[in-house]
Amino acid sequence: MDFKKIPNSMLAHNLAANDPLVTIMHKAAVIKKDSPYSKDEIYWNQHHYHLAHSSYFNDLPESKQQDILLSLNHKSLSLSYYIEKFGLNYGAKMILSAESTEEKSLYALFSSDEVKHRLWLESFLQKDIIDNIEFHPLLNSLGLCLNEGNKNSMVFTIQVILEGFGLFHYGNLRETCQNPKLKEVFSDILKDEALHHGMGVVLAQRMLLDKETKSQIFDLTARFVRALIEAEWVLKTLNENSDGLTSAQVTKFKQEIGWEVQIQARTEKLKAL
Repeated sequence: MDFKKIPNSMLAHNLAANDPLVTIMHKAAVIKKDSPYSKDEIYWNQHHYHLAHSSYFNDLPESKQQDILLSLNHKSLSLSYYIEKFGLNYGAKMILSAESTEEKSLYALFSSDEVKHRLWLESFLQKDIIDNIEFHPLLNSLGLCLNEGNKNSMVFTIQVILEGFGLFHYGNLRETCQNPKLKEVFSDILKDEALHHGMGVVLAQRMLLDKETKSQIFDLTARFVRALIEAEWVLKTLNENSDGLTSAQVTKFKQEIGWEVQIQARTEKLKAL
């Protein structure tokens, strides 16, 4: 089977909410259909996005600030949603390439976890999911890794590096979340992701890496680092919901929110992993 022909699950369309398969899926995953939030509720405030330090943001009318935070909240949830959706095809590819029954079984459980995570997050979406993956460069990098990576390079880049970074990222989302039920969801997701990361570490320790795999690991890791550095969605959202920042205002904005410090922290975390 040619893995390169497996479509990216992030781009798969979703069935209508009243489709019988959706009902069966919710029952199988033991998902309750409800909306555990208030309309226009802010899950993560300006402190989470470091906007409290921005003079430009603080000078905006309160209604504009609300719009910006709601948009950023939706993007934060959408990014997590698409990452979990990606896990479906990752798990499928790894089931096919695994050699032992236990490894295949663990990847089947991995995929099941990703389904539940996506459905949990979906219940907190206050509007339709963003219908493309261009809003964050990490998502295209994940699709490339799925289509071009071999088994060992994917274990290392997805489960060791990115799942490890995901524990840091999801931990931050949990700690700063203002909705108790969503906070609990991220706590449950983190328990599963810790096992996914631990599985990747065990598998990585057993690897004998050939030259091609080492090259793939280097290239894919570099791509992920660039994606995290180039993700300027906070600045873009600020521009989209205001009159737009001048070059001088962008420079001041990045200085005030500690942009370089944030990038350095992400890079150091990846280096440690």
